[in-house]
Amino acid sequence: MSRNHVFVLLDGHDVDECDQSRPLLHGRRQHSAGTELTSVSHYVAPPAPPSPVAAPSPTSAEGSAADLSSDAASGGAGTSGLGILCTKLCLGEAVLEEAAAAAGLAAYLLDDAERRGVDTLQCCVRGLTDADCGALAGLLAGPVALRLARLCTLDFGCNQIGCSGATALAPLLGLAPLLKTLRLDSNCIGCRGASALAEAIAAHSAGALASLLLGWNRIGDAGVSELADALGRGGAPRLRELSLEANGLGDAGAEALVRGLAAGGQRLGRLSLGNEVGGNAIGSSGVSALTDAFHVFDELIELRLSNNQVGARGAVGLATALGLGGAARLVRLTLASNRIGPEGVAALRGVGASRAELSIALSLQLAEVGA
Repeated sequence: MSRNHVFVLLDGHDVDECDQSRPLLHGRRQHSAGTELTSVSHYVAPPAPPSPVAAPSPTSAEGSAADLSSDAASGGAGTSGLGILCTKLCLGEAVLEEAAAAAGLAAYLLDDAERRGVDTLQCCVRGLTDADCGALAGLLAGPVALRLARLCTLDFGCNQIGCSGATALAPLLGLAPLLKTLRLDSNCIGCRGASALAEAIAAHSAGALASLLLGWNRIGDAGVSELADALGRGGAPRLRELSLEANGLGDAGAEALVRGLAAGGQRLGRLSLGNEVGGNAIGSSGVSALTDAFHVFDELIELRLSNNQVGARGAVGLATALGLGGAARLVRLTLASNRIGPEGVAALRGVGASRAELSIALSLQLAEVGA
């Protein structure tokens, strides 16, 4: 039975390219079943916000509020403190007492990951700030640092992490040689945070990193250029999934990314530069850079370009390259809300008819299909 090749949704809705008002939606999706990617990180809805944690008894020498404040100051926790950090991570009173010894919190987190058997440090949707990241990174780089060698996933998505928080977390890449998935999507790390991550990726190789999710972070063309340079110098050689939607990227950022991937030789399976809730500002020039490098993307199975500025010219160029056999393994292309016009629609429909394995999803204004 033949499959549908082109899916058209007539809604005419355009989403702002960098809407930070939907922190729980940005890029949080399950991986499709049966794909070739090996990422072990799947999004699980977080528990309800914890009730305020009662302060440990003042009679306890280790668990007193004064001791926690003192340890927070020595551990670099800033205004948050270890007590508040434990609360944000949904840890109970017993952990608060244990956290009085700075390595206790880090040991607990890693023990919890090992008990669950997933080798994952799950810190998503916890309201973590830059101060929290500084404290947590300091703990993880302390006496329990060797145990980071077993971690495969670090998930800090959907928090309140800025450039200094990302800078504090970046050195953890050098302590986790088996790290396959790094999630920092739906924060606001900016160009400086991306630069710190890029430096860590280049310095430590990040040889096992397969999935890098950085959507909704206001990285911009300059930040993506820094990441691209790190990839071009051989960082993350096994990278298979890269997510950069809603980062204010334009054609310059797309072109820099293509150059970096071409130089570094990474064989991406998934590339997301825009999804159904947020994209970038990539136009026909950026798309042309992508299509010119389709020989580099010979293992690409999914390309997401929704909510950009592809236009008719970019759509026709994309269709032409695909029609000539470019990105031969591509099975899904999304181009929602790109104002590609009737000419672009016709060109992409032609490709959908000629490549039985390829599904193309469009979301068009009525005028674009002649209604």
